[in-house]
Amino acid sequence: MSGGSKDLIWRLDRDYAQDDHDAPRDARRAIAEQEDLPPSVRDDLSIVVTELLANAIRHSPRVAGGRILLTVRREAGAVHVEVRDPGGGFAVHDPAREGGLGLIAVERVSSDWGLRLTDITLVWSTIAIPE
Repeated sequence: MSGGSKDLIWRLDRDYAQDDHDAPRDARRAIAEQEDLPPSVRDDLSIVVTELLANAIRHSPRVAGGRILLTVRREAGAVHVEVRDPGGGFAVHDPAREGGLGLIAVERVSSDWGLRLTDITLVWSTIAIPE
C-alpha cells in the first residue's frame, strides 16, 4: 500500500478470531460510521471489507489462537484496506466453478488491489475518493 502517514486522516483497526463469522458485519458497521466518505466510496469500502474478511475467515488455515487483522486508512485521495490472516497464501480458483465472486467484486470497485504472500496472507485494496 502506498501513501505516507503525513496524509492520514483516520485509521480503523480491528482484530478478529479466525472463526468470527460476525467480523464482516462488525466491519461494515464501522465503515457506515465514516460520514466523511462519499456514499459511493462507503458502499465500495463495505464490499471490500466484507469480501476480504469473509475470504480470510473461510479460507485461511486454522492456527491455534489465529487472528485476522483489518486495517483501514483514510488519506486525502483514497482509502486503503489491508486484511491479514495466518495463511501462507491461497490458490486462485475459477470463481465460476468455486461459487465465489468476491475477489472479482473487489477488483471492480478498487482502483488497485493485490496480495502479498509470506508466512501470512495480506490482501490489500485501494479505493480512490473522487474530488
